[in-house]
Amino acid sequence: MAQGLNSNAIDYSVELEWALRKLTAGKNRIFIPALKDQHRRFPRTHFHPAPELLIQRGGGSEFECPGGGFRMEAGDMCIMPRGVPHAETPLDTTSCYALVVCMHYRGAQYLNRGRTSADGSIEGFGTIMLAGSRSQDACRYLDDAIDNQAISGKRKNAYIRSLLEVFLLLTISELEASHCEQPPAAQVSLLVRDAEQFIRSHLADPDLSVPGVAGALGYSSDYVSRRFHKERGLSLLAWIVQERVSMACDLLRDHRYNVAEVGWACGFNESSYFIRVFRQHRGVTPRQFREAMG
Repeated sequence: MAQGLNSNAIDYSVELEWALRKLTAGKNRIFIPALKDQHRRFPRTHFHPAPELLIQRGGGSEFECPGGGFRMEAGDMCIMPRGVPHAETPLDTTSCYALVVCMHYRGAQYLNRGRTSADGSIEGFGTIMLAGSRSQDACRYLDDAIDNQAISGKRKNAYIRSLLEVFLLLTISELEASHCEQPPAAQVSLLVRDAEQFIRSHLADPDLSVPGVAGALGYSSDYVSRRFHKERGLSLLAWIVQERVSMACDLLRDHRYNVAEVGWACGFNESSYFIRVFRQHRGVTPRQFREAMG
């Protein structure tokens, strides 16, 4: 392991090395939900604008998707395709529920952990960002694994596992290189940086809120809000909206999504609210923005 890694990066390296051993030994199952009803809204579900890799570290997860449900157990992996609606329920089995999520957001890769909260829902914590140049390459391997229809049946499993192996190796490599990155010019506290990373990895969640962010970080809403405003010069809620609009601008350049789907993917519950907020920030409607981009 490279020296200089922070403890969080070391922990994730250990988690991913464990997943890699399971994968190469063929001792786990890999789930890829069907590409059905992409970018559509269903009760209790959400979807993401980029593929995710979910690694069941402990316990289990019960998934509901339009194409059918499935249950993950410790060691299993799921490649969740972009735009597929899904709902998940955490399960404590012979071990406590624990999940590792690898996701992409605006050119960077985020690693996040999931655990069961006091009310039985899933809460994320320990989010870190990898901004290396290979992050987008890693995302492409997940997309390629999902798009496996051209591969014959007897080779499909090996094809998917090989792509996942490359994805994990790239991500572990980025973790080991992360100690070389220079700190940002504008110094911010670890608390504010953690809040920003948590928000970016949960923007698609329409229930994302200041109390939810603060609770995931283990602080009160008032404390996190004061620290954030002092260091960033705007409220935490305003920063969440700003990030959602920025993400919407990126997605509007991709014509696979209609305007309503972009709004949903960025956490806006209602199209009218999305249009109003977008116009307030950009001076044009989302449709006008897309037309101007060509």
